[in-house]
Amino acid sequence: MKLLLAAAVVLAGCCDCSPARREDGSRRPGDVVRDLREAVTEKRWAEAALCFSDEVRAREGGAMRTGEFAWPLAPGDTLVSVEIRGDEAIATLEPARKLVIQKTSRGEWLVAAWR
Repeated sequence: MKLLLAAAVVLAGCCDCSPARREDGSRRPGDVVRDLREAVTEKRWAEAALCFSDEVRAREGGAMRTGEFAWPLAPGDTLVSVEIRGDEAIATLEPARKLVIQKTSRGEWLVAAWR
């Protein structure tokens, strides 16, 4: 009985440690990377495009909608780290790639550039 109770406490704590969305519904930079990877994997191009800044979507919108855009993230990429510096975050991926995620005036984190 004690073992079962201990296991329940561990599982309950584990399941609540990293919610996909914060209470206000906003996404953190790591959430943006995950959402982008999932959308690209499932070829949901319109959803993938929503992970990018207005400027990137304005420039690349046509190619994004058709899936012809050279997505800076592939289904097999792994998020290694996210370094947040004020209103900018650098997401480091493996294989070696970086996404620059910026916080907009609306408080949303969106991919603004990549290298």
